[in-house]
Amino acid sequence: MIELDYRVEGIVDGADTPESRRKLVTADLYNLTYDMFWGDLVFRVEGADFGGPGPVFDVAYVLFCVAQDLQKQPKRTYSAAEGAGECQFHRKGDLLQVREENGPRGVVLYEDFCSATIAFLRTLVDDLCGRYPELRRNAEISKIRRRLLSSGVFSHCLASNLKGLEP
Repeated sequence: MIELDYRVEGIVDGADTPESRRKLVTADLYNLTYDMFWGDLVFRVEGADFGGPGPVFDVAYVLFCVAQDLQKQPKRTYSAAEGAGECQFHRKGDLLQVREENGPRGVVLYEDFCSATIAFLRTLVDDLCGRYPELRRNAEISKIRRRLLSSGVFSHCLASNLKGLEP
């Protein structure tokens, strides 16, 4: 079983002002995913806890990309923030092992990982666009939504996770 959840209080620079909201329209992928939306992450695999404070949007987007990458290569590494440690993903057939060096380890079905990452990214994008309507006009958000809709790599995952993602 995999559990993904988050809490984002607001835009990181602490200035949830009209000016910072206008920047959401033109923000690039780095600023959206790494700089702007930090919070508390829940990321558990079979009870192994990989969560904590960090760049919530970055983790959601990268986990989605990791699931795609694992179709072509059996291993992938991700480090959310300096000093946060590396999360290593190793796929063997239908199973995916997630582990941190000298830390927790968990195993989940690859299909469950795919479904969870789609749902997690979709929920986050929908939530942030609901809080900050300016994001709906951001080109990077539009690309992410199109990727979620057109990603053939997830054809075996639950189609219900993709409903309502029209860009």
